[in-house]
Parts: sequence; C-alpha cells; structure tokens
Amino acid sequence: MTTIPFEPRRFRTTAAYYSRFRVPYPDRLIERVIARIDLQPGDRVLDLGCGPGQIGIAFARLAHADVTGLDPEPEMLDAAREDAIAAGVDARFVLASSYDLSPSFGPLKMTAMGRSFHWMDRAGTLSMLDTLTEPGGTVALFGDRHVSSSPAWREAMEWCLRPFHRSGCGPTGSFTMGRIG
Repeated sequence: MTTIPFEPRRFRTTAAYYSRFRVPYPDRLIERVIARIDLQPGDRVLDLGCGPGQIGIAFARLAHADVTGLDPEPEMLDAAREDAIAAGVDARFVLASSYDLSPSFGPLKMTAMGRSFHWMDRAGTLSMLDTLTEPGGTVALFGDRHVSSSPAWREAMEWCLRPFHRSGCGPTGSFTMGRIG
C-alpha cells in the first residue's frame, strides 16, 4: 500500500474554496452517526485532517460534542475557526497532522476523518488511534460516496482495518465505522 508523502502546505491555496464550495455532509448522516455510537454532549471527538472543519463543526453543533480538529494547513484552520464562529459552536482547531497524534489528544469517543484518510500513514494512524480511543469508541471515515463503489479503496481500507477489526467494522451508509476496544 502506497503512503502519499507528507507535505504540510499541500492545500494552502484551497482553504477558501473548500469552505465555500465543498459539499457538506448532510445533517441526517451526522445524526445517524451520533445515534449509532450514542455520542453524548461533552464526548470528545477528533476531526483528523479537518480542513475547514465541516465534520467537527457538525458534531459540535448537532451533538454538542467536545471537538478538536487537526490539520497541517494554517489557512484551513483559519477557515475552520471562522466557520465555527458562524455556526455558533465552540471547537478547537490545532495545527498538527496524523503524525503528531499523541496521548494528549485522548481519550476519544470518536475520531472522524472526512476525505482525508488517504493522505495519512493509514496503518500508523490507526495504531495510534487504537491507543487514544476509549473502550467502545469509534473511528469513522466519511467520503463522497459509498465505500463499496470503489473496490480498490475498499480493499485498502479492509487491509488497514484488519488488525483493529474487533466488532462491527464495515460499511454503513456513507461512512465506515469500526469500534475499538
């Protein structure tokens, strides 16, 4: 499996376009995840590779979760902060990447990644998330279409998740969710 080399400023010119033109995840999908994992107000959520914070802001708004977004692009974080203010939610956005994950980010009820997991060292990221996720916690991958519509992506995801496949890992709607612990 190929890991794309880390380039922290790769998206420096796209932040404004992501905020304005990238299709957001529907509230109905976010509400489905909230119900499925029994996310409660104050539960800790990490939006990893958050970009302009669409997923984290949605979980802060709809579940009143304690959200931290990580992204290596300062302009994306600026956009996320502006969008959080506009949405009337409190969320933290930190300049960091999956390579910066440490115990200080845990324990987590959920880590969400929206269209970002393919940029990471997938096995290394999942290994670290395994140590940061509380028992019964979740890692949820969000994409543009159902995971089964891309056999190569699904095969890569299943290969990465194999060591973590303890209960309920698999496609459900437009996101893939696996329980850790």
